Amino acid sequence: MKIKFTLLLLFIFSILFSIENESLFNPIRSSLQRYRHTIEEKDFDINNGTIYLELNGRRTNQKSMFLLGFYSIGRQLQKRNFNFREVQIIIHYEMKNTQQITAKASIESVLALSQGRLSQEQFFNEIAY
Repeated sequence: MKIKFTLLLLFIFSILFSIENESLFNPIRSSLQRYRHTIEEKDFDINNGTIYLELNGRRTNQKSMFLLGFYSIGRQLQKRNFNFREVQIIIHYEMKNTQQITAKASIESVLALSQGRLSQEQFFNEIAY
């Protein structure tokens, strides 16, 4: 009886997690498409209260890519009521071989950026690389 109940709970939570992931992915993808950036489902993940987004860019546009990613996520989080801790964005770029740079920001900072309560400079002072 306990095993059946545990399996049922596991099944229900897996469905809820997939719905949460999909309900954020599509609006974020469409927001990024407005700025000529595309993502696929493998580029977006939610794990343990952290939103992960992977973007492809150039070495010279990392700051604008970070702003675009954090802003797009923040705009969608304003419209929904989710409980997340932080957002992590990974930018892949080519030099001689593939490199990546990662930045993390708290949900509060991402929401403040998307609502205009933080300037770009203030936001970049708060995120961790």
